[in-house]
Amino acid sequence: MSGYSRADSQVDFLRSVQEVVRAADPVLALLNEVFAGTALYSEKLELWSIAKDIARSLAYGDITEVEARSMVEEVAAVTAARLQSEGKSVPPDVLAERLFEAIKEASVKSVAELRARMFERIVKSRMRARERGETLGIL
Repeated sequence: MSGYSRADSQVDFLRSVQEVVRAADPVLALLNEVFAGTALYSEKLELWSIAKDIARSLAYGDITEVEARSMVEEVAAVTAARLQSEGKSVPPDVLAERLFEAIKEASVKSVAELRARMFERIVKSRMRARERGETLGIL
């Protein structure tokens, strides 16, 4: 016997799922970790939505990092208090820092996704122009 049980296999699978979520959405990964063991599902979803809005605004330059950090600190304070009421102790300053880092990571991904979509539209536009026999710039 190899000593590798079905339970080990399930744990490995769950870890791989967590890694995929962390890579795809760092904000959701953090919130899953922070809210684990609580029944605060609607609060977690609401916080995820708020954090995604902050990340999107940061990515598009609608708010500065200072403004984003201030918003995150306010959200983290309320969230930490709510978690405390459920018996889960999370220091607000630690939550704010981790959430801000996740939001910054998500905002970078938002910009990268926007860049990819715009590039795809430009390429398609140029292909249509070439099909019509037009020339567009150097490329």
